Amino acid sequence: MLFNFTLRQLAYFVAAAESGSTAKAAEKLHLSQSALSSSLTDLESAAGTTLLVRRQGKGLSLTTTGEELLAYAHRILHASADFDQHSRFLRGDHSGSLNLGCVETIAPAYMPRLMSAFRKQFPEVEMHIMESSQQKVLAAVDEGRVDIAITLDHGIPHTFSTVFIARPKLNIMVSRDHPLATATEVTLHDVKDESLVLLGTTPLKQMAEKLFSDASISPRIVHTSSNFDHVRALVHENLGYTLVGPPDGRLPHWGDGVVVIPIKGRPGTQTIVATFDRRIPPNRRMRNFLELAGTFTELNQEAEN
Repeated sequence: MLFNFTLRQLAYFVAAAESGSTAKAAEKLHLSQSALSSSLTDLESAAGTTLLVRRQGKGLSLTTTGEELLAYAHRILHASADFDQHSRFLRGDHSGSLNLGCVETIAPAYMPRLMSAFRKQFPEVEMHIMESSQQKVLAAVDEGRVDIAITLDHGIPHTFSTVFIARPKLNIMVSRDHPLATATEVTLHDVKDESLVLLGTTPLKQMAEKLFSDASISPRIVHTSSNFDHVRALVHENLGYTLVGPPDGRLPHWGDGVVVIPIKGRPGTQTIVATFDRRIPPNRRMRNFLELAGTFTELNQEAEN
């Protein structure tokens, strides 16, 4: 089957859409503005529809159709890059790139060790990582900008597949000056009258609310923030406690001024998974990473302890 458009035209379309102007995109691509505009016009003719609206002095904006086809353009370019890299792999060249995404609140506990273990086995693969909210990371996978995302098993599109990584347990974080700081475990009733600094990221906020509801406790929420460093700083100053998911209180990202204490019974948080868009067959690098993530016993053992 022959197509009326080229990969080069798709790459130009993506660059123009992301830059918001033909001038910026042309500069990025080292093209003349007229050459870029001509290529975009040819692509629109091949597609039989307008993809970009040009406004004098106001740059470019995507049409509704353009927004939808932009995601397909990302996928096609991604697949063509995989074709090139896999052909080089078959020739004995194992190099290539792997674009990883991770929810920012769980990245410090999982990504460094996963990436380190993967690099030891596949040092020729160049890894890139995106950290953001659950919604934005999943959107990046859907748009083809991220190959594999490490996320919570929450709100994942039905077109994605998942690989189990771990099911960490909830803990309470308090200041080292807190009376409970030396406890080996606590219950929610031990802190029911304390001030709660709630990490307000989805879905941790919803899980915390359900946890308190199941225990018939109305927590005294004094502050809600989606910034983990801010929450940790407030706890460090003994202005309240918070709930955290990753189980290992020895991890350096907690900081020296706080203590993580297991909740008695260790109720589980939502499962952490590696997810990818199954509409795009995973390449060899993705399969290797997924296999490693699914059998990374260090993480799974910590989750069960």
